Amino acid sequence: MHSTLKRLAVLGLAATVAVAGVSGAAAQTKPAIKVGAILPMTGPIGTVGKMIVAAIELAVEDINTGGGINGSKIELMVEDDQANPTQSVLMARRNAQNNAVIVLGPVTGTSWENVAPTSTALKLPTINFNSLKPQVANSEWAMRIHPNDSMMIPESMKQFIKLHPNVKRIVVMADMKEASAEAGAQEIIKFARANGLTVVDTIDFQTATTDFSPLVIKARGQQPDAVFSTGLLPTVLKLSKEMQTQGLDVPHFNNSMVWPGATPNVIGPAGKNFFSAGFTTNEQIAGNERFNRFLARYEERVKNDTAIPKPANVGNGTLQYDTVHMVAKMMRDKGIDGNTPITRARELMRDAMKELQGFDGLVQLKIGADRNGYVRSHLVRVDPDAKIWRYALPADQRM
Repeated sequence: MHSTLKRLAVLGLAATVAVAGVSGAAAQTKPAIKVGAILPMTGPIGTVGKMIVAAIELAVEDINTGGGINGSKIELMVEDDQANPTQSVLMARRNAQNNAVIVLGPVTGTSWENVAPTSTALKLPTINFNSLKPQVANSEWAMRIHPNDSMMIPESMKQFIKLHPNVKRIVVMADMKEASAEAGAQEIIKFARANGLTVVDTIDFQTATTDFSPLVIKARGQQPDAVFSTGLLPTVLKLSKEMQTQGLDVPHFNNSMVWPGATPNVIGPAGKNFFSAGFTTNEQIAGNERFNRFLARYEERVKNDTAIPKPANVGNGTLQYDTVHMVAKMMRDKGIDGNTPITRARELMRDAMKELQGFDGLVQLKIGADRNGYVRSHLVRVDPDAKIWRYALPADQRM
């Protein structure tokens, strides 16, 4: 297992710059505050990890060049779990041993399901900003702020039905061996049945499936009005291209497992009827200069990284960027700096997590009574020519 320990400490501005009453010069006089991250920097979804890191690093640089946190800079420690749940747990332990005050990640619901209880046992504050599987228990030490499929699927499917009112018969195709995909499929089926859609078939596949021909033949035989799928991008990409090959030319909705990452860049013509759930696209937003500036900076940040297809899909990088700023505010409010004993710093962050009700950043984050995060989701569709996601409905029709 290879792990990446990446330490990021960016020099501050001149001593005249002050944030929260602390000058850039003062920020250089105290030890750094260590923030860990568990991400898939290599492996099947390594591109997703690289895209997430780009958003995190932008936030870390903003904070450090703005004076830091109570006189300390952030030192970012990134551990590569290759999206492997066993490695995710090991990387959580490594971050704990390396004195991380708080950890961000991991990416998949299966990994989060394993890391959340580990973080609780370690008394290591951990915030997940990506996974989708519902029913993963939060605790005072581990919480998820990314909306899960029980939130995102109903909101986006309502918009799908509005866009496609004639869709009545659907086939659900899902990777039932992957925990997040299986849970997402159940949410799709539940919503479909509650809203007058007939699930004419449920077809299972596996992450390792390479030949989708017989599965698509079976789906096509049901004459569905639409296909709804769940699964990781490499597998769903094969499914989409086989649908195109066989002429199964119907709308194809996948839960937001494929919304981050390189989906719009690599799906090609098979993406003309491809939809997902999300809350950010690469479209500029009129009147929202803060988001527009972030989007431009994000695209500039990754332009020379050949591992990331261009244009780089911003996906949920907005929430990941916001999370770092949110954590910084929590630390400032609790008086944490690099001299705070690690056990005490973690306890203070635990308390801050209990008190957290939301954060107003690039996206509007709310925290529910069950300590799950919520961001309003929308139906997004691939623009195969521009190679980006676009909102599927005009702004005035999304509510």
